[in-house]
Amino acid sequence: MKRGDKAEVSVGQHKVLLVKNYNDEITAISPKCTHYGAPMKNGVVTKDGRITCPWHGACFSTTTGDIEDAPALDALHAFKVDVDNDTIYVTAAEQDLKAGSRNPCKKIQAVQSKSKGTVIIGGGAAGLACAEGLRQSGYNDSITILTKEPNLPLDRTKLSKAYITDANKILLRTQEQIDDWKITVKQTGASKVDKKNKSVKLEDGSEISYDKLVLAVGAAPTDLPIDGFKLDGVFKLRDITHTQAITKALGEDKSKHLLILGGSFIGTESAMGLLPKAASVTIIEPAYPMQKVLGDDISKRLVKLHEEKGVKFIIGEGSVKKILPSDSDSSKIGSALLENGNTIPCDVLVAAVGVKPATQFLKDDFDLQKDGGLEVEQDCKVKGEQDIYAIGDIASFVHPGTDTSGRIEHWNVAQNLGRAAALSIVGQPSEYNKVPYFWSAQQGKQLRYSGHATDYDDVIIQGSLDDLKFSGFFAKGEKILAVATIQADPVASHVSELLRLGKMPTASELRNGKNVLEITV
Repeated sequence: MKRGDKAEVSVGQHKVLLVKNYNDEITAISPKCTHYGAPMKNGVVTKDGRITCPWHGACFSTTTGDIEDAPALDALHAFKVDVDNDTIYVTAAEQDLKAGSRNPCKKIQAVQSKSKGTVIIGGGAAGLACAEGLRQSGYNDSITILTKEPNLPLDRTKLSKAYITDANKILLRTQEQIDDWKITVKQTGASKVDKKNKSVKLEDGSEISYDKLVLAVGAAPTDLPIDGFKLDGVFKLRDITHTQAITKALGEDKSKHLLILGGSFIGTESAMGLLPKAASVTIIEPAYPMQKVLGDDISKRLVKLHEEKGVKFIIGEGSVKKILPSDSDSSKIGSALLENGNTIPCDVLVAAVGVKPATQFLKDDFDLQKDGGLEVEQDCKVKGEQDIYAIGDIASFVHPGTDTSGRIEHWNVAQNLGRAAALSIVGQPSEYNKVPYFWSAQQGKQLRYSGHATDYDDVIIQGSLDDLKFSGFFAKGEKILAVATIQADPVASHVSELLRLGKMPTASELRNGKNVLEITV
């Protein structure tokens, strides 16, 4: 084995992954990512002892198996290794080999009764990651998560991709696990924060006090200020109740015509997820779908992919001016009137026109930004506040390795900020150096994206767009800001590490054919 090499081998009836680190130490860890089970033998090993999943950017220590980067919630097992000349001996417990993962939370026998503890408003990825991060750090004060959703935290990324209607199938943690870690989840939202008395008034009329407060309320789907938006058959998508309602409205006979407003990732994923359930699926987009994020060439190729599967697009003909009722029932949707005067018949409409921070209840007590976000320091503390933190979709911060700041509505960013806030709360703040990473399913093709490019002037394509096997590098001058890939693993994960370490090649080098996978990280 050479430095950086990986080898998946058998130990008894199970597999482990051997890694030869750059200090020449050979280590052994569980072979599959704990997120979605990707083979870590195809991952990216770095000189500082990390291995990154080839699919979604989850990262672990090659020595301990500990989590280094989201979206994994569980760590890998690390096994004892002895080397005698050319023979490698791995010693492992049968149950650890079989499990393949371990939760790093420490069981808390009893919480501190004298402390008011930490209150987390929001039961999404950020809130759960913060709660678990506190327990992983040995925090033994009370932890309370407040959530409006009727379920424990779940994998929200699967809602638009698969339109799952059973929350139990995508829960991030079971009730037993939540109880083991002494985390209390209350199904109620917050209506006001009393900073002076360090308490939160809840929507159910009760009140809860805190020592530390974490705002992790996420974002809410945008309402369109148009006539007919409240008609039956018009839906937004955010939580499991929405997928349940949309699926029920479509029925099981594939007779309903579906209209999707907005060609964002949520809109196009919804088209993929709902196509088997509808008689027809049409997407209306004033500009080109996904163009702002992916550029002209990639977005047009993905639109073509959707069209090949049967999705219809109405592009550049204006947005919806009015939603009209059905002729047979004035309470239900019947069609949508476009700004150009055309009318599109539909039985069900899904609005995928963006989200905004769900911070309206904070406006009287906090200095919200124009978009509703909260500016935070690098330790996730709300700027100008004491003992109050903001994480996830609402947190606006300076992005490491870039000259930009703002909010990033990514699943892995939410989890990473949650863990960062937990470390700050226990007095162990660390430098935040995480590279944003997201993924999308587009008609069976898995798109990976690492980095952050809101302002770029070129997209450099390596590979074949026609064959949907490519890497698209987003450049601002000579600087590469991000990459989007399809069927090019582990390029996105490799680039995330190059960006983190400041080793990304220039735009000119990539145009001349430089292969990023040949650059040692």
